Amino acid sequence: INFVMLITKFNKYENYFKVQFNAINALIYRDLSLRIYKNKFGIMGVLLPELGIIFIFYILFKFFRNSDSDTFLIFIGIGYTYFNIFRAVIMNSSRALIQNENLFFYKEVKPIDTIISFSIVEGFLNFLVLFIIFLLSFIFQQYFQMSNYFMLFMGFFLILLLSCSFGIIVMILSKFFTFLPSFTPWLVRILFFTSAVLYPFSVLPQTVREYLFLNPVLQSIELSRKAFDNNYLLTNEISFILLLKISLLVLILSLTLYA
Repeated sequence: INFVMLITKFNKYENYFKVQFNAINALIYRDLSLRIYKNKFGIMGVLLPELGIIFIFYILFKFFRNSDSDTFLIFIGIGYTYFNIFRAVIMNSSRALIQNENLFFYKEVKPIDTIISFSIVEGFLNFLVLFIIFLLSFIFQQYFQMSNYFMLFMGFFLILLLSCSFGIIVMILSKFFTFLPSFTPWLVRILFFTSAVLYPFSVLPQTVREYLFLNPVLQSIELSRKAFDNNYLLTNEISFILLLKISLLVLILSLTLYA
């Protein structure tokens, strides 16, 4: 009898995950279709604004810093795309319950599905942006030297996981604190300047680094830069184990609050 009950329970959970998987796939297709087909330039019309911002930062900092580093374009590209994933997911999550209200009439679609699907879409689009940056760096600078493939993969994966986990938390909090959607942009702006998006963490004074090193966005950006350039200076505060622990802690917290 216990065996039959176990099989029944397993089939129940299997069917649940199949439904959720199909719902997430449908949401991903919907989001990508809306972005691509609403733009007359298609997928390139979606990517070009982000590429344009990266090149503006690259030109400005190249001019003011007079940097001759072959990895400088990649340095800017990693910082901007990683932060852009996190920013977009958090901003979307703060309004997810309101914006997707009509979708929740379908019992197959759960609020968490909208966060997961949006995170995947943002990750995919920013991966394409980063890939183009890598390609252009190789074509024009003849530079493409990866020092740690695993670390680059994990850095990108963990920023996606963090974005999704924090997104779930923000979505839940927005249900109880109605002012959160208006307050979120200010938090994101502060995070932009404290995540080493446009500067190396090592240039900050020790007293400042002691307060900022727990920022997981900063940790993932710095580790991914190191994965591309073995000569890139990492301070003692940057640690893959620390990033992994924070990511898992935030994931567990987000699922616990959602449950």
